[in-house]
This record gives sequence, C-alpha cells and structure tokens, in this order.
Amino acid sequence: DDSYGIEVAKLAGVPNEVVKRAKEILKEIEGGGITRVVKDRADDDVPDIFSTIMASRDSEVADRIRSVDLNTLTPIEAMNFLFEIKKMLND
Repeated sequence: DDSYGIEVAKLAGVPNEVVKRAKEILKEIEGGGITRVVKDRADDDVPDIFSTIMASRDSEVADRIRSVDLNTLTPIEAMNFLFEIKKMLND
C-alpha cells in the first residue's frame, strides 16, 4: 500500500502481470523474505553487449561510456546519451 511507484506504473499502463509481480516482490521485501532481487537471465548463451563493448579498449562507444559522469546526468541528458550510444552502435 505504501508503494506509490507501483500504483503510478499501473496508471501508466504497465501490464497487470508486471504490476502483480511487483506487488508480490514488494510484499516479500517488506516481510524480510527478500534482501536482494536478482533478475533471472533466461538466455545465458547470449553475450552481454555492454560487457563486450566495455572490454574493448579501443572502442569509441566504450570510451564515450567511460567519459560520462552518470551521477550528474539529468533524466533528459541520460536519455539523449542512450540515443547517442545507440546511434554509435548502429553506424
């Protein structure tokens, strides 16, 4: 009942299954049953593109990611940064 974020998500049109699962997780966390939520990775054979990019020392994308201070980005700057990175990856 105290999670306004879940209610906002519901109002924003997040699918009911997602809202229901979020409420279940919240209830478990509040009850002390979960101390950390770990996302199950369905396909471990698919390489993690972020790790691959960051491992490449000469990658322009990796250099750009390393150069940004995530603690100072506004939400719109973060979104623009993601669009910039996506464009670099598609070129």
